[in-house]
Formats: sequence, structure tokens, C-alpha cells
Amino acid sequence: MTSLGTMYAKRLGGFYGGTVYALYLNRYTPGVSRGAGLSSWLRNLARWFVKGILSSSYLSKILTSAEPLLLRGVKCGAGGARMYWLPARILDDLMICRTRAWFTIRRTRGREIPHHRGAKALQEAFLNQLEQACEQAGNVMLFQKEKPVSVKLTCDSNAVGLRGKVDAFLIIHIGGSLRGIALETAQTGAEHVLRRGYILPRLLLYASSLNLSLGLTTVAVYLSLSASGRIRGLMFRGGNVAGFHVKIPPMYNLCRELASIMERETPPKPRGLCFCAECRYRFLCPHMRI
Repeated sequence: MTSLGTMYAKRLGGFYGGTVYALYLNRYTPGVSRGAGLSSWLRNLARWFVKGILSSSYLSKILTSAEPLLLRGVKCGAGGARMYWLPARILDDLMICRTRAWFTIRRTRGREIPHHRGAKALQEAFLNQLEQACEQAGNVMLFQKEKPVSVKLTCDSNAVGLRGKVDAFLIIHIGGSLRGIALETAQTGAEHVLRRGYILPRLLLYASSLNLSLGLTTVAVYLSLSASGRIRGLMFRGGNVAGFHVKIPPMYNLCRELASIMERETPPKPRGLCFCAECRYRFLCPHMRI
């Protein structure tokens, strides 16, 4: 593991078409701890992230050597005006339970899936702090909150249109190159996100779509706003490594399953581990497991 001042980075392994790194917090960093006030915690977290990204020679090598994040086996396009669009967050539900994804498709009818009110307020507070930290940094060329993203995915004969908003999009000048960063934030711990895999397919979709639409090599970053755990975030960049160690389903599998779920008149049975007690559709689902 390589020291980055107040940030540590460790390569965890590979996934389909890229490499994933864990971003660690130095447990002895003053002012960034569980005991700090919420505003202070968010401010220090934003400064830690910007400083670590811009001042680390190790991360500079990671970013400058990054290749475009491509969705293998899937063709990406702009889609049409008459296309039925799904909210990109449907990928989160699909990773948790395909029955839940079926209900979400029918309840949202293409509208964006709303955030939990408290989680949204925390996220907005952090993004405001991050915007201030970027303004004070000299190498951040662009900072945009809630950048819209839309992409049509085609796999075999299946076509799915996904729309969403990446929490923040940054363009930085580092190592003589311009790089984009698609950033998603949530209160969920990075270890849990990595273990369960949800949020990550949507984040990779955002980064790949921005790369295609802007012609700018873009890396994907998930940053946890929780004060627990030493892994503060996850970074994904394009470029192969030997072996697949991170369990993220390839997008063509998710595309096929979404297309199949959209055609069903009844909810499909869930697969694997379910969290029925926490599901918002538990009183409607015929497959609820008690």
C-alpha cells in the first residue's frame, strides 16, 4: 500500500475492462474523525479528497495512464426521443433484487427514483463543501453538480435506455493531461458497496457515457460519506489487469436481464440473498421471504 499523505491507495484487482483501487483514510489524520461535527467532517472529507487526487504522484500515474472505461459486449448510443427511458438507478435495484427492479420499473414509469430526504440533504451539504474545495484548488478546470447522463445500451437484440444524474463531474489537469472524474456519493460504507456490488454498475455506466459523449478519458469514483471504516472510497479506471477479482456483473448481463424484466407481466422470482424486511415493495411482492 502506497502512502499519499493523508490518503492511501491500494489496487484491489480487476474487473471487466478496468482496475479498481481502494482509497483509504489515515486513521491518525486530525480533524477527520467520528467525533467531529457533521459540517467539519464533510468539509475535511472534501478537502482530503481534492488534495489526495491532485497532490499525489501515485494517483497522478493512475490517472494519466488510465484508458477509457468501456462497457464490453454492449453498444452505447444516444437513443431516440420516442424511446422508453428507465432511471439509471434501476441498476441499483437490479443488483439487490430483480423482483424489486420489476416493481420499480412499473412504479416510476421512467421518472427518476427519488433519494431519501435525509440522505439527499447530507449529499448536497458535502457537494457544496467539495465545490468550495475545488474552487480553492488550481488544477480543477470544471466542477458540475448533478450532471445529466443518458445512454442507450444495445446487447444482441435487446435495447435499454438509461437516464440519470452523476452526483458530481470534475475535469482536472494532472500530469500534463486532462482527466474527467465521475463521482457518486452515499452514506453506505465503501466495503459494503464493494461486497454487494450495487451502485458500481451505475457509476461505471456514467463514466463510460461521459467518456463517449465528451471524448475525455473519465475515471469513476465512489466516495462514502459515512464516518465508519477506513476505506473512504473506490476508484475505477480503464485498463486491463490479469484476473478478475472484483465481483461486478458485466453490463451485457444486466442489459439482457433488464430487457427480460421489462417484458414480464408478473414479477420474477428473486435470486440469491434478499433483504425483504427492508424493501419498499415488501407488502406488494408475492415472493416476500419472511
